Amino acid sequence: MSMQPLPVSVCILTLNAEATLLSTLESARLFQEVLLLDQGSVDSTLSLAHRFPNVIVHQSSFIGFGALRNRAASLARYPWILALDSDEVVSFALYEEIQKTPLNLKFVYGMRRKNFLYGKWVKGCGWHPDWVKRLYHRDEHAYKELQVHESLLHQRPFIPLEGYLLHTPYRSVDAFRSKRSQYAMLFAKEYRDQKKVSLGWALCKSLFAWSRAFFLQKGFLLGRRGWIVSLHQARSTWDKYDQLRQIQRNIHIHK
Repeated sequence: MSMQPLPVSVCILTLNAEATLLSTLESARLFQEVLLLDQGSVDSTLSLAHRFPNVIVHQSSFIGFGALRNRAASLARYPWILALDSDEVVSFALYEEIQKTPLNLKFVYGMRRKNFLYGKWVKGCGWHPDWVKRLYHRDEHAYKELQVHESLLHQRPFIPLEGYLLHTPYRSVDAFRSKRSQYAMLFAKEYRDQKKVSLGWALCKSLFAWSRAFFLQKGFLLGRRGWIVSLHQARSTWDKYDQLRQIQRNIHIHK
């Protein structure tokens, strides 16, 4: 007698995700439930979601990415959760693997992402290999409630899966800038009470981020894409620490 696959709820956070969401939902249409937690989209995100019979939509204000992940999991029908971003696609090989794997609720499961830029897989700059831990049982595990760069809390080593997530994080220069700005502000709010950051520290962190991506992580072998991603890594780091520096300075001035 064959073992029946455990039902899994796919949980996705969305905000004006029309550029990528359709591919994400298409890739998840074979899962028993897709729970979409939306933060007030004003584009066609919700109308796209309503095309799929397995998609359930809930609404929430922004409370930090970690807390949103946990809220989405708590609303899901099934306790096994696959957390996705709205710009990620589940490969069919990964779907089949999840269905066939005898999942152990004490463990978190991870998978690699193939990160694409302008239609090509970026195999460097820290974008490869890119392991993310996304499949878990909500009664045993939860996300650390950070504003940004949230991560699953777990004691045991994660179990790696062979299938891939396909990820297209940026489709244009404007997308780079928009996400960079959002994440910098959230990072600064998260760490504003930590050790004071200087202009020199922000500059050094930014230069190191570029050097690591371009040289240590072999971005120089990737041509134009390697140069673009390395610059993005550097500018993202600069924006985070410069924003943090400004917030800390304003707090000091108004004390």
